[in-house]
Amino acid sequence: MSAPTACREAIRLLWDYLDDDLSPDQHRQVEEHLSYCLRCCGELEFSREVRQMLHTNAEPTIPQAVQARLERLIDDVLPDIHLASGPVDDDPTNDDQHDSDAGAIT
Repeated sequence: MSAPTACREAIRLLWDYLDDDLSPDQHRQVEEHLSYCLRCCGELEFSREVRQMLHTNAEPTIPQAVQARLERLIDDVLPDIHLASGPVDDDPTNDDQHDSDAGAIT
């Protein structure tokens, strides 16, 4: 019987475990560790939830309260910068909406 897998090693392997991308021996070691370690079982469940969120929300939304706090912080630190409320034009060559100083912080 091999030595028990440490939590640090088990956690390092969790994403590969979820992707079924481990060698059979590594998979067995992680399974064995999860059979008795409640902390790592919690980490596994958290990792599953994060993966699910990333798969279902291609563009996560920021809660309104957090966005308001960020905007206040930006207003305090950089009062001359205003956040765009809509999508940003990804084409910097569009001369109708950008001038030669576009993006410059003054």
